[in-house]
Amino acid sequence: MGNGGQWLVASDWWLVNPSSQLPAPSPQPPAPSPQHPPTNNNQGRLMKSHKELNVWKDAMELAENIYQLTSEYPKVEMFGISSQMRRAAVSIPSNIAEGSARGSRKEYIRFLYIAAGSASELETQLELSIRTKMGERSQIVKLQDKTTTILKMLRALIRSLKTTNPNN
Repeated sequence: MGNGGQWLVASDWWLVNPSSQLPAPSPQPPAPSPQHPPTNNNQGRLMKSHKELNVWKDAMELAENIYQLTSEYPKVEMFGISSQMRRAAVSIPSNIAEGSARGSRKEYIRFLYIAAGSASELETQLELSIRTKMGERSQIVKLQDKTTTILKMLRALIRSLKTTNPNN
């Protein structure tokens, strides 16, 4: 979950760990009016970069861990559960990145839901790995915990995007 488990939600930054060395969020702009027309300080983007999101960083690390775990699975599973788990794990940060590059908040949220769906799929596959004794239980449990944390982060990001500046 990052350092200390504390997250900021502000007008220009979403779920950025305060220990990151990022610029301070810009102040909330005035409500749109004839004197203050709507502005977009990020040239059409909802945030600075997906690479600055801790949820994306954690999802990338999870994908790496899944590749390491499944490399130890039986060769007969190369095109079975190993492949499924790898695709689901890669889908999480990929959809976060693709959604952040979209031009609208609605599309961004849609891709975050897809990422959450892939995380849920991965949770199921990890549970199946434990039940079928595919890998070391303690290692799989750690990955389940990491997946659950990522799901919580995605849900928080979605909730934040839905409630902050909904006119974007």
